[in-house]
Amino acid sequence: MVEVVEDRTFPNGDRYSGNISDDLPHGLGVCHYSNGDIYDGMWYNGLPNGNGVYYYPNGESFSGNWVEGKITGIIRKTFKNGDIYEGEFENDLPNGQGKILYTDGRSYEGGFRDGKWEAPGVYTLANGQKLPVN
Repeated sequence: MVEVVEDRTFPNGDRYSGNISDDLPHGLGVCHYSNGDIYDGMWYNGLPNGNGVYYYPNGESFSGNWVEGKITGIIRKTFKNGDIYEGEFENDLPNGQGKILYTDGRSYEGGFRDGKWEAPGVYTLANGQKLPVN
């Protein structure tokens, strides 16, 4: 398998710049999708695979490990309003241990299940007061 670096525009309008192998993105590269999304990171056989960052036009982004086109494991998600989630991610949602930092100074650190808080955890108000989540 020989990898070459090139710029390519696909028939659907997606633009890719990076390593290509067997006519597919493979290795390090950046794809500017026709819908405005951008993925910058590692590729394997045409899919995001390995460390990378996915940016949406609305300002949201995902940074972390990708497996066969899906982000999984420990990630960092920045929401369009500026809130930040860092932690375990599975099935396209926070699942496991994590922390969310809200732009107004509040935070929650603890368990998540399907994107929702799950005890035990600690909710911290903007004034620094900590409240247990049981």
